[in-house]
Amino acid sequence: LEKHHSARGGAGARSVQRRLLLAPFPPRPKVSPSAARMAGPSALRRAVSGKVVAVTGASEGIGARLACRLAAAGARVALVARSMDKLEAVKETIDADGGEAHLFSANLSSEPECERVLGDILGCLGRVDIFVSNAGRSIRRSVKYQGSDRFHDFHRLMALNYFGALRLILGVLPGMEERRCGQVVHVSSFGVPTRQPRFAGYCASKSALDAALQCAAGEVASKGVAMSTVYMPLVRTKMVESKGHSYDHVSMLTVDEACEYIEHAIVTKRAEVMDLPSRWLSLMHTFNPTFITGLNSIVYRLESERAPDDVAAQAPRRKPTSQPTMRAAMRTRVLKFLTFFMWFFARLELALCVRGGLPWVARDMLAIVVLLLVIAVHTVCAATVASVRGARDCGRWCGRRLGSSASEESHQEAGAVKIADAAEALGAISVKEPAGAGAPAALEQAAPAPTSPKVAADLASDCNSDASTVAPSAGPESEVEEPRVRHRSRRHLPSGRGRAGA
Repeated sequence: LEKHHSARGGAGARSVQRRLLLAPFPPRPKVSPSAARMAGPSALRRAVSGKVVAVTGASEGIGARLACRLAAAGARVALVARSMDKLEAVKETIDADGGEAHLFSANLSSEPECERVLGDILGCLGRVDIFVSNAGRSIRRSVKYQGSDRFHDFHRLMALNYFGALRLILGVLPGMEERRCGQVVHVSSFGVPTRQPRFAGYCASKSALDAALQCAAGEVASKGVAMSTVYMPLVRTKMVESKGHSYDHVSMLTVDEACEYIEHAIVTKRAEVMDLPSRWLSLMHTFNPTFITGLNSIVYRLESERAPDDVAAQAPRRKPTSQPTMRAAMRTRVLKFLTFFMWFFARLELALCVRGGLPWVARDMLAIVVLLLVIAVHTVCAATVASVRGARDCGRWCGRRLGSSASEESHQEAGAVKIADAAEALGAISVKEPAGAGAPAALEQAAPAPTSPKVAADLASDCNSDASTVAPSAGPESEVEEPRVRHRSRRHLPSGRGRAGA
C-alpha cells in the first residue's frame, strides 16, 4: 500500500485496499456432521492439528474410534494393527470424514515386526509427534490355573503389552527429543492401582510398562517430551468378552467415553489420568493394604469363574451340592451394589473434571476426605471387634480357672473327710481297747478281721503307714489308698480264720 501510495497517490492506495477487502476468501474445507461431532472441543484441535499421531491397536475398539476422532480434529493418523482388512475399514471412515490416515500392518508381539513397522512409519511420515500405545492382550484367569501347564499366558502378555510397546516407544523417543516436543500416552488398566483379582498376568505386564515410562519421564522431561498413563476402567469392547466369565454386574464405559479420557491426557499432558474410584482405592491401598486385600477377596469369591478347558477335562467331577453357600442371583445383587458406587463416582468425575474442566485438585481433596472417613470408621470397627473378642476370651479363661479351682477344692474336701473318718476310727479303737487288741478290733469293723494278734498288728501298722501317706496329698490319691488297704488285708488273712472270726 505504501508503494502504491507513493507512486499513484492516495486514490491508488484506496482502490487497492478496496479490492483486497472485496476479494472473496478461499473456500473452507467441508467437514461432515459426524466429523464435527468427533472433533470435540477446540483444545483437542489445537493439540493435534497437523501433527503425526501413531495409534496401535487401531483396527477395532478404542483404537479405531480414537483414530477417527483424532483425524477429525486435524491429526495425521498412523494406524497400526495386525489385520489390514480391519484397518482399511477404519481408513474408509476417516477418508469419508475428510481426515488423513496411513495404514501399517504388524504383529507387535514379534520384535522383528516391531523393527519393520517402526522403520515404515518413520520412512513414510518422517516423524511421530504423539504415540498412543493402545494395543494389548488381556487374560482374566486365577493364578491357580496358571501353573506349569499355562505359564505361557505370562509370556504372551509380556510379549505384546510390555516388550512390543516398549520397543516402539524407544524407537520414536529420539526424534521427539531432537525436536524438543512430543508425547507418549500409555493406555493402561484400572486393575493396576486397584490390584484386581484374576488379572495377575495382565496387570503385571501393564504395570511393567508403567514403571518403565515413569522412570523415563524424568530423563526426557527437560527435552519437552511428556509421558502420560491412562488407567482405563472397563470398556464395553471385545476384550472384556471372556469365556466362562460374565460382566453383567459391572457398568462399563462406552468407547467414546474411553476416548475422552485419552484425549484429556493428550490435551493436558497429565502424568496420570485415573477415575475417582480407582484413585480412592489406590490411596486406600497406600494407607491400609489389608482393607483392599479383604475387599478384593470378597469380590473374588462373589464372582464366578470357569476353569480352562484343559484343566476342566483333567479335574475329577464333583457331585452338585444340595445346599449352595450362596445363590447366583444373590451374588449378582451384592456385586451390583458394590459396583454402583464405582459407576456413580466415575460418571461424576467424567462430567465435572474431564468435560466440565473442574480442577483435579478438588477431586483429589474429595478422595482424601472420604479416605480419612473410611479409615476412621474402619479403625473404630476394628477396635470394637478386638474389644469384644478380648472380653469373650477373658470370660472363657476366667470360667476355666474358676471351674478348675472348684474341682480341686471338692477333691480336697472329699480327701480330708475320708482321712478324718479314718483317724476317728483309729482313735476310738485306741480308747476303748488295749493297745494290742485295738488294731484288730478296727480291722474287724472295716473288713473280715483276722483272729491272730500277729496278723492284726501287721495290719494296724499298714493302716497307720497308709494314712500318713494319704494325708498330705489331694483327694484322688486318698480314693485309691483305701481299696489297697482292704485288698492287702484280704490277701494276708487266711480264709478259714476270717470266717471263724466273723
